[in-house]
Parts: sequence; structure tokens; C-alpha cells
Amino acid sequence: MSEIQQKLVFSILQHLTEVSAKAPEGVDVESLEVAIQCLGQAFSMDVADEEHKKQYAIGSPLEHIFKYGLALDASEDSPISGLIKKALDTAEKNPIKSREEQIFEEKFQKYLTTLTEKGFFTGTEPGSQEYNDRVEKARSRLKEEEEKANKVRMEKAEEKKAEGNALLRENKTDEAIEKYTEAIELNPYNAIYYANRAAAYTSLRRHDKAIEDCKRAVTVDPKYGKAFSRMGLAYFSLGRYHEAVHAYERAKELDPDNQSILQSLEIAKKKHADKVAEEGGGHGHSHDAGHGHSHDGGHGHSHAGGTPDLSGLMNNPGIQNMVNSFQS
Repeated sequence: MSEIQQKLVFSILQHLTEVSAKAPEGVDVESLEVAIQCLGQAFSMDVADEEHKKQYAIGSPLEHIFKYGLALDASEDSPISGLIKKALDTAEKNPIKSREEQIFEEKFQKYLTTLTEKGFFTGTEPGSQEYNDRVEKARSRLKEEEEKANKVRMEKAEEKKAEGNALLRENKTDEAIEKYTEAIELNPYNAIYYANRAAAYTSLRRHDKAIEDCKRAVTVDPKYGKAFSRMGLAYFSLGRYHEAVHAYERAKELDPDNQSILQSLEIAKKKHADKVAEEGGGHGHSHDAGHGHSHDGGHGHSHAGGTPDLSGLMNNPGIQNMVNSFQS
């Protein structure tokens, strides 16, 4: 990517982050945050990183530049308009490559250097048909080698996941987390690994970490419903019922017949309603019992600060089903 392209991507990320923070009406903020994470991961950029700001940030907001560009476009005779169009034409001839393509090209250039040193191109002139044919042959060979190596990594990652699942069943949760982490390092593009590690974090009541992993999972695979349901459980366990409802609703959209999700969604909705009623009434009681009990028959008292009593929640069949279905 050229420097201009990098700065453009960074400006877009900054703009989307600002929109997300303002949460305007009609914008699905959580989906927008997932999009920002996807773009940041694809281009290896983080708008909060000070080094990235120094390297890519520009002086003016993207919205101002866009408005200025529209004004210039309306003036066909403007001298600078021609310069801008020329720059855009240049950018079109050098399209942005994905992160994976960039990594492969970097490896390929090193591979070509090694082949040149070994005499692979001896007797050919750069730019000649023979030379270009050998370059393409080298590219095909490297792709084949990369595919084989990638297959080995994927198989190893699956082994680590299976080991993690076995350890989690034995309640060796910390060790299970280590195995899931190893699987992620081998293949960071598998949503199941993040979701399984989230399940392990949940069992340790490290719910913030579970939420982080669930967000990573849906960044990799936005249609992975189990990650949304586990995100809902983590939010619920922190007493963040509104966010739990939102996560469960997304899970329901992806798996509408899952009874565990449907039950958990209803529980979260009722707990959210109780919390709203408490905050509105100022009496500290839920609306359905009048004595500070939860909706499930008085077995799920809330502690101060809105954090639920997990021992009571575990008696609920919806939550039990969620726990039983932790491992993918």
C-alpha cells in the first residue's frame, strides 16, 4: 500500500470510531464496532495506538476533506481538481491488497531473492518471457508450499482445541485456556477457538475477558451465533442486562430454534426490566416480587451494584444449557 492509501484507511477508521462513540440514531453500534475491528485487523491499524497516529493521522477530519472534494468536483475548471483526479487514477492502478496478500508478497520477494542467489534465473533477462515464466513458476511453487504448511498449522490448531476441550471437561481451566491460546496463535481466523476460550474465562468468572474473546470471534465470523450467546451470558453475569439482551437477540437471529438462547433471552429481558424499575422507583426492589427477589422464584438475589448471584442463576435451566453447550 502507498502512504496515501494507508492514511486514507486510517482516516476511515478514525471517522467510524467517532461515529461509534456518538451512537447516532439508526446506527447499529455493535455491528459498527465489529466492522471497525475487522478493518483494523485487516490493515494492522489501531486508531488508539500513538505510533500509528504519528505515522498515519492527517491534520483534517475525513468528513471535512470529503466535503472539500465534493466542492472541487463541482468545479471542473479548477486546476487542483485535475491534480486530484490524476491522484485518484494512480490509486486505481495500485489497488489495496488484503493483509494476507501483502504478507505473501513479502515472502515471495524474499523467495525470489533466494532463488536468484541459487541461480534459478541464470541465462534469462529480467522482463523477458522466459524470466517472467520462471517468476510465475516460483510463485506457484511458493503458494503450494504455503498451502501445505497452512494445512499442517490448521491440523495442529485443531489438536490444541481438542486438548483444550478435554482439559475444560476435567475442570483444568487455566490449562485449557493455554491450549486455546496456542490454537489461536496457529490459526487466528477460527471463531470457535476464541469462543471456547471465552467459555473457559466465563467458568473462572473472568467475564470481561470472555466478552473480549466473543467480540474477536464475531469479528472473524459475524454469523457465529454461539459466540453471541456466550457474550450474552458474560454480560448477564456482570449485571449488564441491556447488553446481554442485545447479544442474545443477535444469537436468536442466527439460531432462532435454540431453546437455550430463547430462555436466556427472556431471563435477560426480565432482569433488565427489574433493573430499570429499581433505578426508576429508587426502592431497590424488583417489580415482580417486591422483596428484592429475581423473577425466577426468589433463588437469584442480586448483590449490591447489580451483580447477580451466580449460584442462584446456575439453577436456571437456560443457564445450565448454556454451560453444558460451552464446548464447540
